[in-house]
Amino acid sequence: MKEFKYPLKYIASICSRSEPYGIFHIVPPTCWKPPCSLEKKNILEKSEFVAQIQRIDGHQVQHAQETMASAHGNTKTKRKRDVKVALDSQLGNRNTSIPNNQNVEKCDCKSEPGPKFSLKAFKKYDDIFKSQYFSYKDNKKIVGSNIKLAIRQLWEPSGENIEGEYGRIVQNPTEEIKVLCSNTLEAGVFSSGFPTVSDSVEAYTYPENLKSGWNLNNILSLSGSLLCFESSEASRNFPPNIHVRIRFSPLNRKVEEHHLYSLSYVHLGEPKVWYDIPGRFAANFETIWKKYLPDLHAGQPDMHDNMVMQLSCSILKAEGIPVYRCVQYLCEFVLVFPGAYHSGFDCGFNCSEASRIQSESLKRKFLYTSLVSQRMDENFDATCKRECSICIRDLHVCCRLFMFKQLLFLHLEQQNSLLPLRNL
Repeated sequence: MKEFKYPLKYIASICSRSEPYGIFHIVPPTCWKPPCSLEKKNILEKSEFVAQIQRIDGHQVQHAQETMASAHGNTKTKRKRDVKVALDSQLGNRNTSIPNNQNVEKCDCKSEPGPKFSLKAFKKYDDIFKSQYFSYKDNKKIVGSNIKLAIRQLWEPSGENIEGEYGRIVQNPTEEIKVLCSNTLEAGVFSSGFPTVSDSVEAYTYPENLKSGWNLNNILSLSGSLLCFESSEASRNFPPNIHVRIRFSPLNRKVEEHHLYSLSYVHLGEPKVWYDIPGRFAANFETIWKKYLPDLHAGQPDMHDNMVMQLSCSILKAEGIPVYRCVQYLCEFVLVFPGAYHSGFDCGFNCSEASRIQSESLKRKFLYTSLVSQRMDENFDATCKRECSICIRDLHVCCRLFMFKQLLFLHLEQQNSLLPLRNL
């Protein structure tokens, strides 16, 4: 618990050995048990969100020949998987598959609005989806002397079964599969899973969890966090978000904006499986992605945010790009490092909370104590996006880092520790 107490200090301590992997799995001490606000009856049953319908079959290219083949090959026809769920609405399936000029079956990857759900109803939906998707096994049991009584039991798939089936769906599909997940929900609007000051009962009952640095509502204000200097307008991009997902809900491959860390915590439900490409291979990965999927890149120039079509691990491995796997269970954290491309999926219904963070504590500790931190000039509008022509990253945070480095160089120059700034 002593090691775990200060988040940014702990993250800094593990950077050297974990950053090469791009992702880090953090299991809190057993004595750290924050309550889950999402389990409250008024939130579980009454807080609603609009689910998004996402088609996932065939979203991963498995073999090089799939993308390099000529256009005159035949495209396989998939049958529809109609999973009927008697909830708020029926989810229809529509065949939107069209062959592209590289003989890869390209599906309609865009998500579309679905029905409204409460957390409780969404959990029920996942239970029914599981019971209808995975086959039943008939196990006859003798109860007393009645040998004719047969009990039909649901086969509970293991994590390996679910991951294997997800791999089949995205790589070698024989049917159309659509799943549901929530849009990003702002914790301040929907509800954070951690205790908050707005709930007086939680604040009184769980004072330690309320003030804990691992409470993602406190990330922006932690000492050593760059984001504590952000204006209120810019900070809206960084508060914790809630993600509500079900079995097979995909996390499309992406990299965090502004070269920030991402910290995720599972409040409720089943595990999440992560696949990660370290930041040091990001440029190589982008080159390979453009090589195998040039048509998609032409229509998606900003590829950093949400890559729906993906390359399989076998292609990436053949190209010399490592992919690391991580399984995140209930009440555990996952830290994604800056520049790392990450993707994954969910093994069942779960609610997680994520926040983006950046640490400057290693720079700050070298500054002279009399220096006063100052905000950037107000003329630099946080709503005006300016990008670096080389890395195509937003300059808003980068400029703050540059100004901070200038202060550091100027201070060291005064101490005759460096050459004049103009010579650097």
